[in-house]
This record gives sequence, C-alpha cells and structure tokens, in this order.
Amino acid sequence: MKVKDFFKTLKETWKNPKGKALIKLCLYFLFMFSVIIFVNISSLNKPRKIIHDEYKKNNNDNYEYLEIININNKNFNIEGIRYKNKENIKIIELNKEINIENNTILNESILENSLLNNLNFLNFQLDKIENILTQKQNSKSITYNDGSKKTEYLLNTSELNLFKDNITVDYKIVKYEKNNDIIKLEIDVTNLYKAINKNINTSLITIEYKNIGNISDFNIN
Repeated sequence: MKVKDFFKTLKETWKNPKGKALIKLCLYFLFMFSVIIFVNISSLNKPRKIIHDEYKKNNNDNYEYLEIININNKNFNIEGIRYKNKENIKIIELNKEINIENNTILNESILENSLLNNLNFLNFQLDKIENILTQKQNSKSITYNDGSKKTEYLLNTSELNLFKDNITVDYKIVKYEKNNDIIKLEIDVTNLYKAINKNINTSLITIEYKNIGNISDFNIN
C-alpha cells in the first residue's frame, strides 16, 4: 500500500466512530510501548552505577597504599595495608611500624620526637576522607577523555582534622580518580604544620592506592 493510500484509508476510518476508537486504541498502545522501551533503555546503566557505588562504599576500608609525606623537602615514605578494622603503617625512613585496630593506635608512642607525631593517622583512612569529600558542594573538577578525573576540595580542620592538635585552618585536598575509582590523594597540610611549627614552610602528603577491595584477609602479628 502506498503512503498516500494509507493516509486516505486512515482518514476514512477516522470518520467512522468505531474506526476512530480503534485508531485511538492503537495509538495508546503504541505510546505505552514506546514508554516501556524508553524506561528499559534508560535503566540499563543504572544497576551498574548502583553496584559500583555500593562496591566503593563497602571496600573503602580494604586497600594497600603508598604514602609520601614531604616536610620542608624531606620525604617520609610509608607503606600501608588496611583491611576493615586493622591497619599496618610502616614508616620506611624511621624503620618503625604502627598498627591500628578497632580505631585505636596501638603503639603510637614510637613516633615521639618525630615530625610525624602530630599526625592523626585515624583520620587519614580512605573511608573517612571520602565521606567528607562526598558532602562537599564547592569543588573544582576536570574530567579527561581517558575516564580520569581531578577534583580539588577546600576543607577546614573543623570538618576533618588530620592533626592531633586543636587547630582551625583551611587546607586543600586534590582527588584523582580513574573510572570512578580513587587512585591518588594529594593533601596540602602546610597550613596545619605552620599553625604548630613556624619553621615548616611546605608540607605535602601524597597517597596512592592499589588493590582496593582485593584483600581477602590480613593479620597483624
């Protein structure tokens, strides 16, 4: 049937009350079918995002990391492992280790007389930092073609104090992501150190993460 003949037949059918009702019914079913198709297509990517977000939420306490703490151009290298309520922090330059269990630092006294003694290692845990960053509305971000993303945040110690000292200053955190996974944090703690020690001019902490969610068990002996 030609298009011209089709519309002619449609027009004649429309004049008939029964034909008119039939056309309306067909149009209604066609509309509902289109809506169902649209909803199904739109929801295809949602489960993946929900699963990924839930995965991140459940695995931000399960990772390895390499942390470099630069204070006045002097580096302290740290190798860390965290698995749920247990964490081991190995400070290479000091040849010392501290352990965390159930939010308690077991042997913190070994850092006395060290520039690291002021750090509150409990607040450096990834899930705590991420919980604060997700609540921040004022941020500056850049998204790249390879799926990576860089986001800058301005925080105050009243939101998350990375030091044990009672100080109130602003500081910056830069978060690097790849395919929505956090791969690195850069934390400028210069203002925090200057608040307690005027001899410190610069201090930057870089943390690189790996094996997030891939640790099946970890024991501290």
